[in-house]
Amino acid sequence: MGSTKSHIINLGNLSVDDCWLIIRKITFIDENIDRHKDLEPLGRKLANKCHGLPLAAKLIGGYMCNKRRKEQWEKWYGFYYDDDDDVVEVDKIEDSNLSVESGRTSCSWSSQNLDDVEAEMRRLKLELKQTMDMYSTACKEALIAKQKASELHHWKLTEERKFEEAKHSEEVALAIAEKERARSKIAMETSKAANRIAELESQKRANAEIRALKEAAQAREVLDNLARSDLKYRRYTFEEIKKATNFFAKSQKIGEGGYGPVYRCYLDHTPVAVKVLHLDAAHGRSQFQQEIDILSCIRHPNMVLLLGTCPEFGILVYEYMANGKIATGLLFLHETKPEPMVHHDLKPGNILLDHNYVSKISDVGLARLVPTVAENATQYHMTSI
Repeated sequence: MGSTKSHIINLGNLSVDDCWLIIRKITFIDENIDRHKDLEPLGRKLANKCHGLPLAAKLIGGYMCNKRRKEQWEKWYGFYYDDDDDVVEVDKIEDSNLSVESGRTSCSWSSQNLDDVEAEMRRLKLELKQTMDMYSTACKEALIAKQKASELHHWKLTEERKFEEAKHSEEVALAIAEKERARSKIAMETSKAANRIAELESQKRANAEIRALKEAAQAREVLDNLARSDLKYRRYTFEEIKKATNFFAKSQKIGEGGYGPVYRCYLDHTPVAVKVLHLDAAHGRSQFQQEIDILSCIRHPNMVLLLGTCPEFGILVYEYMANGKIATGLLFLHETKPEPMVHHDLKPGNILLDHNYVSKISDVGLARLVPTVAENATQYHMTSI
């Protein structure tokens, strides 16, 4: 049978890839197509000649189902297709025992088979569409997931930065708190030390006041005891005198008379004046004894009080006159009973003033007892007084 234009079918609605997919599926069925890669270029040429006609693709696939060699495909392509043909010529396929009506070859197609192939194609296209939809959905989901992952990563970086900032802030706060605690501790210790120093100072003042009161009471007691007792003066050892005068230090020396130096010091918690007589001087020993005899037997507010002696070294201990009325003292001496007394050495240096500026006569080493005579007689003895 020859081909005529009335037998040309031009109902294309499939792409070349779709036609090649139909041909490949029918030709190789479940066989691995990778084993026949050399047949794919010719197969795509055949698919291109189908121009979207599903029936043409199915017919070609059925005819080529038993052919696996490249020569067979080239021979069949060259025999059935002219260069100017655009579509498959059904009459040629019919002349090769592929007539739709004959149904005698192993790959002939009946109307029922064509419907099945059409149904299969629709199913495949539906699956392809579904697959593409799923792929598109998967791509969209992947893009969304990527965006979410990027947002999550950004959020993570932000949170990590916030965490680091919070951690740094916490460390700074802890360091400041530690400094404040240390400063507070130092302030508390300083306050405690200041309170302790204040307590010690207060205690020291209280102790000093108590000691001063005690010393004053002891001094008054000593003086009262001396005033009440029959003993007119106390005997001191030379060691006591040395210790009290700091070994007769110049800083404690307050004067020097014709019979020896005078030192200020404390004995029995009482300020005293210590006179050290020159016993090797002329009349030194007699003068020392005479002063003891006279001062030990008299007591008067204007006479210096003899507190004690150290006879072995010619030391006399007087009450200390802090400032250093003579008339009352002289009157007392001149009217002494039973015999009056003449001082014989009255001069400014022998008139002393106490802390209340009360004057007292001292240094009576040259004093003489005057015998009783007529009241209208006046006696003189090497003095104008």
